[in-house]
Amino acid sequence: MKTIMNHLLLLFSVRRTIQAQIFVSFLVLSMLALSGVTWIWYASTAETIKRNAIQDARSNIVQSHNNLEIVLKDFVSIITLVSIDRTNVVEVLNRKKGLSPYIDFLLQKKLEDFVGSLYSYKPYISAVTIVGFNGEQYYSGSPYRYISYTDKPWFREIMKANGKPVFLKIDRDDYTPSGTTLKPMLVIGRAIKSNDKTIGVALLYAPYDIIRKVYDNGPLSTTRFIVMDKHNQTLFESRAGDKPPEFQDVLEKDGQLYVKQNSTFSGWTTIGAVSVDSLIHDTVTLRNRMFGVIGLTLVAVLVVSIVISRRITNNLRRLRDRMFKIDEGNLNYVTPLQSKDEVGHLSQAFSKQMGQIHSLLEEVKRREQQKRKAEMKALQAQIDPHFLYNTLNTIQFLAQLQQVPNIKEVTTSLIGLLRDITKNDSEFTTLQDEITNLQRYVNIQSYRLVHPVNVHYEVEDAAQHCLIPRMLIQPLLENALIHGIEPANRKGIVSIKIQADEHRLTIVVTDNGAGIPEDKLVRLDSLLLEPLDSAHDNANEPSKNRFSGLGVINVAQRIRLLFGNEYSLKLYSQQGLFTTVEMTLPILLDNREDAS
Repeated sequence: MKTIMNHLLLLFSVRRTIQAQIFVSFLVLSMLALSGVTWIWYASTAETIKRNAIQDARSNIVQSHNNLEIVLKDFVSIITLVSIDRTNVVEVLNRKKGLSPYIDFLLQKKLEDFVGSLYSYKPYISAVTIVGFNGEQYYSGSPYRYISYTDKPWFREIMKANGKPVFLKIDRDDYTPSGTTLKPMLVIGRAIKSNDKTIGVALLYAPYDIIRKVYDNGPLSTTRFIVMDKHNQTLFESRAGDKPPEFQDVLEKDGQLYVKQNSTFSGWTTIGAVSVDSLIHDTVTLRNRMFGVIGLTLVAVLVVSIVISRRITNNLRRLRDRMFKIDEGNLNYVTPLQSKDEVGHLSQAFSKQMGQIHSLLEEVKRREQQKRKAEMKALQAQIDPHFLYNTLNTIQFLAQLQQVPNIKEVTTSLIGLLRDITKNDSEFTTLQDEITNLQRYVNIQSYRLVHPVNVHYEVEDAAQHCLIPRMLIQPLLENALIHGIEPANRKGIVSIKIQADEHRLTIVVTDNGAGIPEDKLVRLDSLLLEPLDSAHDNANEPSKNRFSGLGVINVAQRIRLLFGNEYSLKLYSQQGLFTTVEMTLPILLDNREDAS
C-alpha cells in the first residue's frame, strides 16, 4: 500500500506525463461508469424495494387487523350463545316467582354451571358475568360484581345497542370494589331478551393485553398500532406517540407510513404507523455494501491502472531517454526499441529519420567543403576574366595598328559578349540586351561561315522591356547557323520574331537551312515530352547525324524548370527547306512580376 501511495504522489507531481493522464483518465472513467451503473441500479432497486415494503407493511397491518377481528368474532360467538340460550339463561332469568326453594336452587345452579363452563371454554376469557334485571348476578372468574350498573355509560351503550354485541374498554374506576389495582379490561356486552323484552345483560371479560398480543405477533415489530372506536376515542396504543393525521386508507408523511383499516363488524378503526426508513433498511444496507464494493473496485482499478500505464509508457520513457541523448548531440544513439507495438513502430521510424538526418548532415558537411572549394575557384575565376579582357584588348589594339578590321570586329564582339555574361549575376535579362548579345554572337560566327548569313529581328514594341532567361535564344540561333545554314552550303537567312499578347511571350526562330530528318524530328518531339533527366540522358546518346538536339533539349528543360510544364518548346521542320523553333514564355516585366 505504501508503494502505491508513493507512486500516486509521484504521478500527481508530474501531471503532464502520459502515464499520469492515462491513470487519471482510467480512474475517472471507472468512477463515472461504476457510480453511474450503481446509482441507476440502486435507484430502480430501492424504488422497487420501497414499493414492495410499503405493500408488505400495508398487508401486514391489514392482517393484524383481521386477526383482531377473528378474536372479537370469537368473543361475539360466545356472548351470542349466552344471550340466546333459553334453557340455561333466558328461562332462569325470566322464571316466575313462587317456585319452591329447591327448584329455584336447581335453576340458579344450572345457570352458574353454564357460566362456569363458558369461563373454562377459552383460556383468554378472564370472567363471564350475567346480570339479570331481577337483581341476580351470575359470574365465573375474577369477582367483578357490580353494586350499581344502570348509571354506567357502558351499560347504557349496551342497552342502546338493542341486542347487538358491544365492545367496551372498562377502566379501573368502573370496578367494584373501588381502589383495586386491576388493569383495564376488554368487555363484550350484549342484552339478553325474552319476547323483545330485555331481562338482563351478558358480559364477557378478557384481559386488555390480548389486543397487544395480536399486534405484537405481527411481522413488523417496529409498527405502532392505534385502535380507535367509532367515536374516535383511543382504545389501544402499542406505543406512545403523536396523534396520527386525518387521512384515507394510506398516507406517507414526514418519513412515516400510515395505513388505516376500518371494521364494519366492531366499528373500530386500526391505524398502523411505521417508519419508512425501517422499511427500506435492507435497501440502505445494500447501498452501503455497494459503495463498499465500489471502493474496493476503485482500489483494484488504481492498482491495475498503475500497472497498465507503466507498461504502456515504459517504452515511451525509453524513447524519450534516447531523444535526450540525441538532443545532447549523440546522433549515433539511434538503435530502435525491440517492441512490436505502436511505440516500437514509432521508435523504428524515429531511428530511420535520425539516420536520414545524420546522412543529410554528412551531405551538408560535404557540400560545405565543396562550397569552400568553389569559393576558392570563384576567387581564382575573378582573376582569369580580368586577364582575358586585358589580353583581348591587346589583340584589338594590335589589329588596329596592323589595320586588320575583321580581327578588331571579332575581338570587340567577343569582349562585349563576355563582359555582359560575367558582370551580371541575375538569371534574367531584357530582350534588348538579349538581342544585342545575339548580334555580337552573329558577328563572331559570320567569319566562320563560308556563305553570308542575314539575321532579321522582328520585335514588337510591347515585348521590348520583357524579361527572359539569359542566353535562352542563343542556343537556338547556334543550332540554326551550325546545323542548319552551314550544312546547306548556300546563303542563309535566319528570322527571329518576338510577339507579346496579354499573357504570353512567343519567340519564333526560323532558318532556311538543311532541315531535320523526319525520324530525327519524331525522336526530338518524344524527348521534349520525357522527364527532364531522362530527356537529357537520351539526348547525349551517340547519333549518326551531326545534330543531336542537346541545345534544344537544354532550352526546353530551362523553360520547364523555371515556369512549369505549361510553357515549353515546339519544333517544325522539313528536310532541305526550313526549321522553326517556337517558344512560349510568361510575360515578365522589369520588376520580374507576372504581368497577368
